Amino acid sequence: MELSKTQTAILGVVATAIIISTVVLLVYSYSIHTTGIVTSLEIKVYQDSTLKIELTSIDWGNIRAGESKAVTCYIKNIKNTPLTLSLATGQYLPSQSQQYLTTSWNYINGTILNENQVVQVTIQLDVKTSIFNVSNFEYDIIITGTEKI
Repeated sequence: MELSKTQTAILGVVATAIIISTVVLLVYSYSIHTTGIVTSLEIKVYQDSTLKIELTSIDWGNIRAGESKAVTCYIKNIKNTPLTLSLATGQYLPSQSQQYLTTSWNYINGTILNENQVVQVTIQLDVKTSIFNVSNFEYDIIITGTEKI
């Protein structure tokens, strides 16, 4: 059975559509919704430079693999002695998300924060391009003030 030119053209279009559909199905895309809890000792963390709105959580919004997002905050020493600050993270949910997320800041380690002094700090979240099997996550950001006597 020989096909007409019209039938051959239709088969060509159908075959092309199937190939294009297959290619489209192989493209993957997702976004990551994030939240975090900021806790601190001997200090207060604010989201505004007027120190009126305390920062209790960070919603990073949608972030893709390989992207970074940053939040500016203001940290005030409420202790009556000088402090230095440190940043830690923990309580990752799901736990495997920890290997794909890096949290950093621009605070210079060892810098002394005197009584009632405020420092502006940028906290940054970086998501590795290799992130796998994580679509939503949560973790805690812990900022600690250590006395310098």
